[in-house]
Amino acid sequence: MGNDQYIFYLAIIIFVGLILKLRYDERNYIKSPKFNSIKSSRNQNVHQFSQEEVNQIKNNFILERITSIRVFQINEPFYDIQSENQYLIDGGLEIFTNKGVLTIAFSSESEQYIFTSRKFCETYFNENEFELNQDEIPQIFNLIGKQIIDIHFKIKEFNESVDFETSQNVSKIVEILISFEDANQLQLALIDYDLNQNKKPINYRYSIENGILITFNKIEIK
Repeated sequence: MGNDQYIFYLAIIIFVGLILKLRYDERNYIKSPKFNSIKSSRNQNVHQFSQEEVNQIKNNFILERITSIRVFQINEPFYDIQSENQYLIDGGLEIFTNKGVLTIAFSSESEQYIFTSRKFCETYFNENEFELNQDEIPQIFNLIGKQIIDIHFKIKEFNESVDFETSQNVSKIVEILISFEDANQLQLALIDYDLNQNKKPINYRYSIENGILITFNKIEIK
């Protein structure tokens, strides 16, 4: 057998040996505590709304007055569509009453936007946000002191990975519509959108991955 044939067969043996070793290592890794802890961590990060959470929000806000509001942005700029009383932000929003806080924010744990009763700093951990002031979103700050008379929730299901092998349908709050004593309304929704030729957001649709819509004229979202 010539040298070329010898080298060729030796290369095949080495290649097959590497494949078998990789498959052996993969099987052992899947059985390892490290892999199981990763699966457990991913499972814990699946955020799903609960009826208890909805009841808590209602209890903390209906017939209560807004005491303060904070608005956070991560990237510049945020979309300000004043002609339609709409704002698109990518950080979060906190609304406080004397009983609690309602936060809409990007969650560092689940890596998606969520509604929660935790503060923004307990939800988003990267610390690269900046705060928008009253001059930038005047309408939202004008709600301070107003009494909330009702809250409506919109729930949608999303298919999410539970671990590396399985997924499940998870129910999430994607919109809250808050009604006030003076008949005004505040719509807060988790959305995706397109940009037209003038860089104006259009075609709103529910999504937990891209941003938060703040609007004072209720609009239909797909």
